Amino acid sequence: MLASDGSDRIAALAEQVGLALGEHYRVEELIGKGGAAIVFRVHDERLHRSLAVKVLNPDLMASTELAQRFRREAQTAAALNHPNIVPIFFVGGEAHVPCYVMPLVEGESLGARIRREGQLPMDVALGIAKDIAAALDFAHGAGVIHRDVKPDNIMLDSVTGRSLLMDFGIAKALQESDVELTQSGVVVGTPHYLSPEQASGQKSIDGRADVYSLSLVVYEMLAGHPPFTGGTPQAIFAQHVSAELPALDGVRPGLPRAIQDVLAKAAAKVPGDRFDRAGEFVRFLERAYGRRSLRTSGATVVGTHSPSDMNLFQSLEVKADQPSLQALIEAKSFTDVAEAAESVEQYLGNAALQGNWQGVTEGIRVLRRRAQDSRPAFRDPAARALERISKNTAVVEALATGWKNGGEQTQAHLEEALIASPGLAGHLLDLAIRERSPVLMLLADRVGAMTEGRVDALARDNRMGVVQAFVTALRESLRPTHIVERWLALVLQHPKPEVRGLAVESAGIRGGVLAERLGRLALGDAALEVRIAALRALGRSRRVEALPDLAQFLEHGAKVEQIAAAEALADLGSARAAQVLSRVFERKRLFRKERGPLQEAAATALARLPLEVSKDTLRLLVADRNRQIAHIATTAMEAGGADAVPSHDSSRD
Repeated sequence: MLASDGSDRIAALAEQVGLALGEHYRVEELIGKGGAAIVFRVHDERLHRSLAVKVLNPDLMASTELAQRFRREAQTAAALNHPNIVPIFFVGGEAHVPCYVMPLVEGESLGARIRREGQLPMDVALGIAKDIAAALDFAHGAGVIHRDVKPDNIMLDSVTGRSLLMDFGIAKALQESDVELTQSGVVVGTPHYLSPEQASGQKSIDGRADVYSLSLVVYEMLAGHPPFTGGTPQAIFAQHVSAELPALDGVRPGLPRAIQDVLAKAAAKVPGDRFDRAGEFVRFLERAYGRRSLRTSGATVVGTHSPSDMNLFQSLEVKADQPSLQALIEAKSFTDVAEAAESVEQYLGNAALQGNWQGVTEGIRVLRRRAQDSRPAFRDPAARALERISKNTAVVEALATGWKNGGEQTQAHLEEALIASPGLAGHLLDLAIRERSPVLMLLADRVGAMTEGRVDALARDNRMGVVQAFVTALRESLRPTHIVERWLALVLQHPKPEVRGLAVESAGIRGGVLAERLGRLALGDAALEVRIAALRALGRSRRVEALPDLAQFLEHGAKVEQIAAAEALADLGSARAAQVLSRVFERKRLFRKERGPLQEAAATALARLPLEVSKDTLRLLVADRNRQIAHIATTAMEAGGADAVPSHDSSRD
């Protein structure tokens, strides 16, 4: 594929990367190209895995000083071992091109998802923010500042949707270099997320610069676009320094005002006015949202490298208190590895029976590292032990108990242990089904247990509690919208109407295009309760595409459907929704304007809309002959600070 690229320069660079990695690694294709770096897919022929290698842009290699900084910062970042940070396995030496090796995350960037889907559901935005905040707090505790937190540096795993932060320290190497970074048309980084101190040229910054950047990423997830834009980087820099964070009300009405206040504090111009830590920012954000998450974890997992692959990858030290664990770490012969693996397996079983999830987690971690040994004879005993452990229900129950009761760091380690074996993840899903637990369903989703076959079975399960737990967990799933839509559509085929209604309700909670599509799909359901849920979901979608269906039900639906449609039109929050609602008051019965529950619901809906789109109709209703409608209109006008004097006396109509 490199040859078909047509670029001799890229092909030559790929050849240099191959020399830097060694004979066991084959450069396969170019997969990314930016202003500062180029990314290739490589294949590890010994461990049969795909990796990614990032190499400094050839236009910047002429600067020896920049190349040295690139390597030095990559080596610093390589010391960060956290489940939400894409690890760096290897940094190329000075004899080769400046590059580093990392796992190949199959998925997409957060930037790509926002460009495709626009505004993200609040629960999803909060889940991603939790993951990235955990990564930042860990890095800041190690003295490492990212300096370039942005959607394109956040990867979303395609299997679970979990969030991973990448490119730690690289921005520092580029920003602190004396080389002219715009030479040869090279543009490094993006100005949209830089803190005011970075925008003003300060080089000495702390972790609060990353908190600022994360707040702008959260803003973009909610608004669908960055808060600050401009024709030139200088114009955007000026806004970082002096402009207030734009209000979300205009683009995302309906969110609690407290969310804007939390974002404004995190994006304060002066570092001392911001939250000190990213985790603190996200906790206040969750509190402002007003709905507690099923999870408290801020952790995800990516595969780590083999500790025995010493000729290329840096090993991570594993500390173990138990002699059996330490023996497996230090084993040098096949016999020693086999005996130690058997001892660790016994230790794990005992720890699980005692409910000692710490011991279980530590034992699985040690076995997993040894099972990734580059020598098959050395990794097989540990791999077989992991396979047997994955069938031990006591192990799964111990890990699940720890996850439900633990804090962020505890959950991080437990997720890592569960993802170590597909068998463990599968038994976790069995446990979630048995306990009807939304919390464990969400955990199963986060560790990759939700295969298409298992999802199909869950969607068809006749036990209300099982399907309810599954659908509730999907409200917070970080998977792409089209996957969640497909799964909820399966639930819409369930024979029980209460189950179908629950699926539509969950789609409504997520909002956006998912709520619109599932709502429209459920409008033809035979059950009234499902159709009511569908109308509410259409309103919560806040999409103009939902207006014709809501108008149709407002005009021709059953009474309860008409009232639900009126309430949903209020959720849309648009001028066109106000126009549709105003027509309700023109209906006549026996030559008199009809008044009743539908008109009262429409008046209430108009009162919920922004006053600028509803005040003309409300002013007419202030003098309505129906006292309840007149009271609703008067209260809304006065609350909005508008003149409540009616345009004309409609009480005699």
